[in-house]
Amino acid sequence: MSEPTPGKPGPKYASYDGFLKTAIETYWAQRKNQVHFVALLLASREAWEVAWGGVTAPGTGKKVLTGAAGATAVVVALRLLVGGPIGLVLTGVSIASLGAVYARNHRRIWAQQERYRKLLGEYRVKYEQIRGNWIEGRIEEHQRDLMIDGLMNRLLDDIDEEPAGLEGDKKTSREERDER
Repeated sequence: MSEPTPGKPGPKYASYDGFLKTAIETYWAQRKNQVHFVALLLASREAWEVAWGGVTAPGTGKKVLTGAAGATAVVVALRLLVGGPIGLVLTGVSIASLGAVYARNHRRIWAQQERYRKLLGEYRVKYEQIRGNWIEGRIEEHQRDLMIDGLMNRLLDDIDEEPAGLEGDKKTSREERDER
C-alpha cells in the first residue's frame, strides 16, 4: 500500500475507487479468505464496470456465472478483474484456485454479494463525507488520513464478518440429495 507523499495523496485518499482498490488489495494480502475475496470482487461494482466495460447487459453477468460453465466464467472474470482495475499480482494458479473456490461455494458467494454491495454502498457514503469535509476545509489532511485509515480497517473487519445463517447452511451433496 502506497503512503501519501507531501502534496500528492495516496490512492486510498484521492478517490473512493482508490480506497476500494486498496481495500481489495489489502484484503487479499492479509486476510486470504478466498470465499469472501471472490464474493467481494463479484460484488464490487467498480471492478465489474471496468472489467465488463459495458459489454454485457445488466444482470447478464450473474446469469453467466450461475450457469453450467460458472466456474470457467469466474476464472475468466477474475483474470479480467485482477489484471485490469484491481491490478493484483496473482499467478495463474491463484486464479485457478479462486475458480475452484467459486465452484465449491457459488451459492454462499452469491448470498454474500448482496451484503457486500450494501456494505460497499454504506462505506462509499462514509468515505465521501470524510473527503467532503477535507475538501471544504473542516478537517486537516492528517485528520482525513486517520479517518480514512480507520474506515479502511472497519471495512476489512466487516468483510470478514460471517453473515448469520451462512455458516450453518453448508450442506454436503449427500444432505442435498436426501432432501430431494
